[in-house]
Amino acid sequence: MACRTGYIENVGSPAQGTAGDIYEAGRTGLDARLGYQLLEGVEVFGSVSNIADAPLAYYQTTRRQKYSRETYGINADFGVSARF
Repeated sequence: MACRTGYIENVGSPAQGTAGDIYEAGRTGLDARLGYQLLEGVEVFGSVSNIADAPLAYYQTTRRQKYSRETYGINADFGVSARF
């Protein structure tokens, strides 16, 4: 599990048309991976990313002023890994 605190993404400038600073809101990410070694150097695995389905959100100056919000959903994959 990874917790990321909010931080400033862009400093506002009236010349650029943005009156306030843009911040990325903090979020918590949860990923998992499970693997099983079949033979020496050969592994089957499965992984899931963004289990908490945490959105990526930005706000301007205060949290009440939403700037954008992106959602990506949960991603899962599986496969075979081999080392030669």
